[in-house]
Amino acid sequence: MRTKTQILETESELKKLLSRETDGRIKEKLQALYWLKTKKLYTIGQIAELLGCHRVTVQRWFDDYRQRGIEGILNRKKSPGRPRAVPPEIVNQLTKELTSPEGFFSYGEVQQWLEVFYDLKVK
Repeated sequence: MRTKTQILETESELKKLLSRETDGRIKEKLQALYWLKTKKLYTIGQIAELLGCHRVTVQRWFDDYRQRGIEGILNRKKSPGRPRAVPPEIVNQLTKELTSPEGFFSYGEVQQWLEVFYDLKVK
């Protein structure tokens, strides 16, 4: 299936972005745009096959491009990750305790301290 996505950037702009990019996934997205712009490839299936990814993935890239432009392609999505087990304000207090002369002798003592003073159970 041919894609009707119009690439707004010039070939030279895409080539420059490709040469500077270090993130492999973003480089693949830029390569897909470049192939479409230079008319080396016309279909999502051809692009997906050459890049070794699923056609739905490539379709999603072009959807991002149509909705948000080149920024949609260059955007690195970062997962927020799991929330911290110990909140930052408690970590600050724990750091003070660790630097005091009394300190802690084991991780078990740290766990007990967190449970007694902050009602926080950590593994």
